[in-house]
Amino acid sequence: MQNPSDPAKLITPPSASLITPSTGPVNPPAGFTGSKMVMNQAVWQAYIQYVRNDVAMGFGFFMITVDGKASDVKKCNNYACQISPLIQETALSDCRTNRGNRRCIVFAEGRNIKYGYQVVP
Repeated sequence: MQNPSDPAKLITPPSASLITPSTGPVNPPAGFTGSKMVMNQAVWQAYIQYVRNDVAMGFGFFMITVDGKASDVKKCNNYACQISPLIQETALSDCRTNRGNRRCIVFAEGRNIKYGYQVVP
């Protein structure tokens, strides 16, 4: 029996732990998980541009393809446009068409981001 004052004996060495990979932090692949969008730098820069120019004084949708690699914007003249389910569905359909038939999600309505996110290189 081990003495209680002895250091604990680890069965799995820390380098083989599933919690902390020995190779350092791992970036997840770009894409949408259902609650979090992982996007590449180009999409993030497009979002910054959208906030600065497209919705600086107005409304709109910023959409990202579910693979996190492309985006599209739908400008709105007023808040009614932004909250209309029909206009949102049309915007998503246009995004899909404009982005090579890749499914899109609305990442932001106006300046309000709808999901958690991470930007990867």
